[in-house]
Amino acid sequence: MTAFIRNLPEHGALLVFLAVLLEQAGLPLPSFTVVVAAGALVADGQVSAMAVLASAVLAAALANLTWYLAGVRFGQKVLRLLCRVSLSPDTCVRMTQSIFQRWGLASLLFSKFVPGISLVAPPIAGAVRMPLAQFLAASSAGTLLWAGIYLTLGYLFREQITLVFDYGQQHLQVVLHVLAAMLLLYIGYRGVQRWLIARGNGVPRIEVAELRDLLAMEPRPVILDLRSGLLREDEDGIPGGLAVELGQIEGKLPLPHDLPYDRDIVTYCACPNDISAVRAARALRQRGYLRAVALRGGAEAWSAQAVQVVPDLTDPAM
Repeated sequence: MTAFIRNLPEHGALLVFLAVLLEQAGLPLPSFTVVVAAGALVADGQVSAMAVLASAVLAAALANLTWYLAGVRFGQKVLRLLCRVSLSPDTCVRMTQSIFQRWGLASLLFSKFVPGISLVAPPIAGAVRMPLAQFLAASSAGTLLWAGIYLTLGYLFREQITLVFDYGQQHLQVVLHVLAAMLLLYIGYRGVQRWLIARGNGVPRIEVAELRDLLAMEPRPVILDLRSGLLREDEDGIPGGLAVELGQIEGKLPLPHDLPYDRDIVTYCACPNDISAVRAARALRQRGYLRAVALRGGAEAWSAQAVQVVPDLTDPAM
């Protein structure tokens, strides 16, 4: 990164373009550091501010358009694919969808300031068929705001930034070792968390075929749908499922539905490793609902097996 930034005076706009394009394409590249460094060079008259801003907006627009079209073509599958490689895949899915559902078009204005959201917001916009012109206008305005702020910071704190990069050049090996150690520790911590949750931590799981058999019996199981509102609007789920948020189940407040203690409760989601469903079932079992289980494979497994059930699965006891 030091050599990259050292070339900014000569190829400033091009390097900003490449940094933003690669980050927005999905690479873990902190492009804001390049924009901040460019801001320091703008203060010295070595780089054009307009060229830097235009490069950032154009690069982001190209990458965002690609992800938008992928969302139009493949829908929510793109979001799940992107979040699957995240250190916190379930958080990535839920947080992104909740932000987009609450703020809609306005979320694109600040998405680049939230780690992870800037990458997954464009495919969501495509999946929900946001008009292309509105998407490009909002995402470009958000990129312009993002780049303008970091460019201004670089301009205002050019002396401090110069000192930081000088120190980094002089002690580059020590800095890299410390950063690498911190990154490995964090990845290891999150990896252990994902492994424990994926195993279920003692939470039983059932297969789609088992759920189909339960739905054909009386009393029918209670189905809790933990998908986001966007997914429930975009894709069919298990008929008769009750929409519920994970936070409502894991919190200490009363549950949103009057759930029976003497019936099977099946939780399902559309998230990597069924993490939300497992967490919900575990929280329910801790509350005394000892027949709570998680559906293995979630909404994808249900849809893939084309389960045919009686259309009217409304719960007569709820």
